Amino acid sequence: MAELDMCQSCGMPMDTPDLHGAGAAENPYCIYCTDAHGHLKSRQDVREGMVQFYMDTMGKTRPDAERVVDAVMAEMPAWKAA
Repeated sequence: MAELDMCQSCGMPMDTPDLHGAGAAENPYCIYCTDAHGHLKSRQDVREGMVQFYMDTMGKTRPDAERVVDAVMAEMPAWKAA
């Protein structure tokens, strides 16, 4: 199997093409960070989706989720310059 791709926006592993934006294996962003056409969503939209994910799946409070998400996003290539 090919090297595991990671979303350049949120860090999610993308081990199958359907997890890449618009199902395009060459897209560096995942289905959660892109719109239906595979274009990267706004930083605000991606951040809110990640915050919700951390609250829903990891039981974090909003302030804790926001702290974790802000730290993760600061290291992602899509947002380093943002």
